[in-house]
Amino acid sequence: MPGDVIIADDDGVVVVPSDRAEEVIDWIEEQEEAEEFVIGLIDSERVPPGTYYPISEETKERFRKSKKTGK
Repeated sequence: MPGDVIIADDDGVVVVPSDRAEEVIDWIEEQEEAEEFVIGLIDSERVPPGTYYPISEETKERFRKSKKTGK
């Protein structure tokens, strides 16, 4: 539809209704930050990616807490 937002990355493309665009962009930004957090955990702990992928609710909560505390 006219006015819809197209969002794309290496994984694919989605079309988002304009009235939901801000909500979706906020979600995407949080997902990207969580991915960076998990990659940091994998690197620092020297564990296989399967340790944290797929990202569990527990890991997401750990990410949110680290975001609040800055650690």
